[in-house]
Amino acid sequence: MTEVKLKIDGMTCEGCVKSIQKAFSHEPKVEQVSINLAEGTGTFKTNLDAATIIMMIEDQGFDARTI
Repeated sequence: MTEVKLKIDGMTCEGCVKSIQKAFSHEPKVEQVSINLAEGTGTFKTNLDAATIIMMIEDQGFDARTI
């Protein structure tokens, strides 16, 4: 597992955080998701590459990029 840290733009509330967490809840290659609403960041302990994580976040309507 590696740790992928991303800047996530467009999050405005806890509902946004929950939608991102839910998107990864059934992904077996993601062991842990930590979203920081105040900083607009997300940390993912995963076997997926950053591009895949970014695509999954963007599918939820947010913008993401590596830090």
